[in-house]
Amino acid sequence: MRIYVPATLAHLRALISDGVHDPVGGITAFAVTGALRQWFQSGDEEELEYAATSDAAYAALRLLAQDTLLPMRRVVIAADINSSLVRADPAADRASVLIEGPLKLTQIESVLVDGDEAIFDVTVAAGVLSQSESGDADAEFLVSQAAGHELLWYSASEISELLLVDG
Repeated sequence: MRIYVPATLAHLRALISDGVHDPVGGITAFAVTGALRQWFQSGDEEELEYAATSDAAYAALRLLAQDTLLPMRRVVIAADINSSLVRADPAADRASVLIEGPLKLTQIESVLVDGDEAIFDVTVAAGVLSQSESGDADAEFLVSQAAGHELLWYSASEISELLLVDG
């Protein structure tokens, strides 16, 4: 099953270094779930995967808002794992899942990362995210500016080179 794990460049570096990501309590990720299919009634598989990826990118923005010293690039790790390790978490989000067990470097298929042109908008959005989630219309607009940037795709074999750019 394909999952989308919200992350930061620091998380990605740690995963490359350790070869595994295994936080206490499991891994929160996003996937094409039954609830997402029901919500997005007319979408094909590609559109559903894009919706799950977008939810993961928003969650990555939350991670950046918690630590503004990190490089301000949203990261989404796309990985294939055994579906028996995935449990839907519809109370959190229609595409939210919990992964029981570690994410191994060998399971990563690709990584999606903000490009240089998104850094300013992502930095601003991370700074106003809590206001946006409280309903502040101006903050919501600023967050939508960051969300409007498409993430760049990198294959798993390109991760080390990607990390050298922001090293």
